[in-house]
Amino acid sequence: MKLHFYSYKLPFTSLFRTATQTFDKREGLFLRLEKDDIMALGEAAPLPGFSDESIDDVLNQAEHYQDEIKNHFCSTFSLSGTREFLLSHPSFYPALQFSLFGLTATFLAQKKGVSLQNFLFQAPSNTVPVNAVLGAETDRKKDIKQAVKDGYHTIKLKAGYRFATLKGDVKLIRKKYPEVAIRIDANQSWTLEQATRILQELQPYDIEYCEEPLARPDTASIQKLCEISGVPIALDESIFRTFSLRQALEIAPVLIVKPMIWGFHATSIELKKMAQIRDTKLIFTTSLESGIGRLMTATLAAGLGAPDAAHGLATGSMLAEDIWQDNEMIHDGRFHLPDAASLVKLMNVHFPDSLIPKISF
Repeated sequence: MKLHFYSYKLPFTSLFRTATQTFDKREGLFLRLEKDDIMALGEAAPLPGFSDESIDDVLNQAEHYQDEIKNHFCSTFSLSGTREFLLSHPSFYPALQFSLFGLTATFLAQKKGVSLQNFLFQAPSNTVPVNAVLGAETDRKKDIKQAVKDGYHTIKLKAGYRFATLKGDVKLIRKKYPEVAIRIDANQSWTLEQATRILQELQPYDIEYCEEPLARPDTASIQKLCEISGVPIALDESIFRTFSLRQALEIAPVLIVKPMIWGFHATSIELKKMAQIRDTKLIFTTSLESGIGRLMTATLAAGLGAPDAAHGLATGSMLAEDIWQDNEMIHDGRFHLPDAASLVKLMNVHFPDSLIPKISF
C-alpha cells in the first residue's frame, strides 16, 4: 500500500476575488492511493475566504495522524469503516475528511467493478442537471443566449451592485426563455430592507431562489425575509459560520452544500434524511477545486441532492489548467457521471511534473 499527498497550483483563467482577497490560482492537495493494483484519488483543497483551515493545516494534520491513516488504508477497509474512522476523529479538517472519503469511495468502487455513483447509492441517476453561472461584470445578454444554446435549463445570475441591470436580465430570460429556471446570488450584499424591496419586485418573475441575500443574516431576519419576500431563500456561506446545520435546515427552504468545505457532513446519508424531514432542497456545488473534487461532488449530488434541480458543477472552465477536463462529462446542461470503465481511466490519469510530493506513507 502506498499513499501520497501532492501539492498542486492550477491557474485561474481570470482573477478570482473573495470579499477580502484576490487569487490567480487554485491551490490544494491531491491524494493518491495505490493498493491491490488499483489507483484511487482524493482531493483536499480548502477554499480561502470560506474554509477555516489552510493547506498547511491539512498537511500538518495528515502528518500528525499519518500512522492512524496509514493503518486504516492498510487494513481491509470498507465504506462504513471509513465513516466510523472519520467519526472517531472529529478534529479532522473538513477538506481532509472529504479527501479521505473520496479516496475510499473511488478505491472500493473500482475494486467492486462498478461506477462511483452505483457504489455509493442505490439506483442513482447517471446524470445531474447543472446550472450556468453568469457574473455581474460579463456581457450577460450574450452569455444568456449562449447558455441556453449550450443546453442549460437553469441560470444563476450574480446580483452585482445595480438592481436595474439585474432586473433587466431577469425580464429578458423570462420573456425569451420562459422554461429556464432563474437563480439569484446576492453574496450577502443587501440589508433586510433592500432585500425585501428587491425580492418583492422580482417575485412576479418566478425566481427559483435567492442565495445569501443579507449582509448580516440571523435567524429572525432570514425567517422574516422568507415570510414576506415570496422568493425562496438559500443559505450558503452562512452555514457553520452564522448558523449550525440544524438551524439552517429549520429556517431556509434551500441549502447550498459545498462538500469540500462541509467535510463529512456532506457525505452522510443523514443529511438527506434531515432535509426530507424539513422539506429542504439540497443544492450541491463545487468549491472551484480540480476535476477530482468536482467528480466526487457531482456524485454526491446524484445521490443526496434535490433530484430535479440543477447543481453547481460547471466550474472547471474557470481553471486554465486541470487534472482533466469536464468537456466529455458536461454537455446538454447535465453532468454525465462516468461508468465503471471510465472511472478506472480517470483514476489512472498522468500527474504532471509540476506536482510536488509532500507526504508519503
